[in-house]
Amino acid sequence: MKRWNEILCGIVVLATVSSYLMEYVAGRRGTPFSIGGLPGQVAPILISLFCLASLVLFLVIALIKRRPAAKTVSVLTLSFLIFVLSFAIVPMKVFRAGFRQRIKSTVSPDELRALARLCHEKMPLHGRLPDPEKRSLWNEQEHRPLWNVLLGATSLSKLDPSLTIFNNTDTIEIAWGGALVGHWGLIIQPDGKTEPGDVAEGIKTFISSE
Repeated sequence: MKRWNEILCGIVVLATVSSYLMEYVAGRRGTPFSIGGLPGQVAPILISLFCLASLVLFLVIALIKRRPAAKTVSVLTLSFLIFVLSFAIVPMKVFRAGFRQRIKSTVSPDELRALARLCHEKMPLHGRLPDPEKRSLWNEQEHRPLWNVLLGATSLSKLDPSLTIFNNTDTIEIAWGGALVGHWGLIIQPDGKTEPGDVAEGIKTFISSE
């Protein structure tokens, strides 16, 4: 049983580490992992809960049989603290870190600013331009002309598909995601302001669930 205590604690550690690794890789991919329509984060959590429940069972058995239980208590406490750690750093912040690196390695700040300036110029205020893959939002007659202009004059093609562009008063917002997985994306200042941003000055990422 002592060996099983250590094995279960190790599994909790691996599950916690894998949950963060999964979120970072998902951010680099630009798409959250999902399992059967549920967030991929659910799997490591369920594995950790199973291990914790098993450790509690081992502790109960040790107490019933009046065996030394100090090590089981220690391992259970350590495993529980590691499990709690998986919630201490919001997983979506790890996703955001991966997403930020994806953007930096794919398109330059100048290219993003140029895209934002053209969107600000061509789109109506508070207008919305979906990617053609967003079929529920896409209107061929309304959206195709502007989409073709952006494709020909900017680096829009470097960004992941299934995006939606929003023209706000002072910013351009490029968003991905949906109701089930949440939204993430970029907020870009097209007018040259130098407010702080995590991609570059005037360009920052956002995650709706943070």
